[in-house]
Amino acid sequence: MMADGIVWGGVFLVGSVLGLLFYGGLWWTVRRLPRVRHPSLWMLSSFVLRVLVTVTGFVLLAAGDWQRLGIALLGFLLVRLIMVRTLSSNHAIQS
Repeated sequence: MMADGIVWGGVFLVGSVLGLLFYGGLWWTVRRLPRVRHPSLWMLSSFVLRVLVTVTGFVLLAAGDWQRLGIALLGFLLVRLIMVRTLSSNHAIQS
């Protein structure tokens, strides 16, 4: 039972890292848009890379177990929630 908790904690952590990579990559991509030569190619390339890394991570992490996938998704979505709140409050302060 203890081993399950450790595994699930690790799955949650890795799901959070995937969220950080995905949403952090999105934030970084959007911030660089005004300075790139081909913005549509930049966005498309970023999207494909972020989705490829994230989906691959989830497939490997889940290992065919829907509960592990669910826990990883919770970590992923928690990072999104934190980033939206943090970046929204930073934007409001800067405005």
